[in-house]
Amino acid sequence: MSVTYHDPHLPHGELPLLRHRDGGDDVVFEHPVAVVGHVIHLDFDTVTISGGRGSFTEIYLEDLYDLLDGPQMAMSLFLDAADHNDEVHIKLTPEGLTYHNPAQQARLEEAVAAG
Repeated sequence: MSVTYHDPHLPHGELPLLRHRDGGDDVVFEHPVAVVGHVIHLDFDTVTISGGRGSFTEIYLEDLYDLLDGPQMAMSLFLDAADHNDEVHIKLTPEGLTYHNPAQQARLEEAVAAG
């Protein structure tokens, strides 16, 4: 699954809102970032992605709603990724926010082809 979203109301070069938890604090990403890894935890507020070697990033789901077509679709996509142990890619750039999951995309294409 590969999705891109850009808010046309943002000034040129400004990053879309993407927050994460750092310790007990809520922090806004202020620079472009790529979060790559496996979904290790999902609740109604956040998705936690393991980057390996004990590192993880806990991202607010609400900030991904526009990208992933709402709360239900976001939850479904991340639950599916967790169930299949997919590697997910979330990128934040001035051009927008992207979600990419090649394994999930292949499963969706296969399901569509099967009818």
